[in-house]
Amino acid sequence: MQNGIVYKFYKDMPAWAKGLSVVIVLAGVSLAGYRIYKVIQNKKLLEGSKKETDATRRELERLNSNSTTRTTLSQAQFSSLANKIFAAMDGYGTDNKAIIAAMANLNNDADVLALINAYGIRKISSGRANPMPDFEGTLSGALTEEMPQTGYGILNYALLAVNPIAGLAAISNGDIGISDINKLFATKNISYRF
Repeated sequence: MQNGIVYKFYKDMPAWAKGLSVVIVLAGVSLAGYRIYKVIQNKKLLEGSKKETDATRRELERLNSNSTTRTTLSQAQFSSLANKIFAAMDGYGTDNKAIIAAMANLNNDADVLALINAYGIRKISSGRANPMPDFEGTLSGALTEEMPQTGYGILNYALLAVNPIAGLAAISNGDIGISDINKLFATKNISYRF
């Protein structure tokens, strides 16, 4: 081993370069370990996501069987909203305003479940060359992964429920969290919470 090219190269390096190379190697090993951990964690979450999707589908069927609790939007509208939310989360950064604007279209619990059902299980890219692994899961998991739990509580939920564009006009993207989605739902008497 002492006669190897790598050993000779390392031995001839100045002390500061040796220290730097050790730090770089340790950082690389740590990053690789973290990525492996996240891949294993995501596989476990994916199993739970499949169960969540099945339960959502069953509950949606139950709500749609009653004329007073069925969905208020078409399947095409739910698919469009799911695609808008996915696009808002895919890649670098998350467009929280686009997510809450899409959520403002929902009118009851069946609508929320239909949106979750239309979203299904999707893979969100963390962005090109981003060391963070991609996320694969349901809408609930994706929101938890991509948005802060709490916003700053500065949204006008009543206005947002009626006119999402006006309700979001003066709000910064980073001011919106999952709690804001839940508060919006509360103004519309939707009991579902993320």
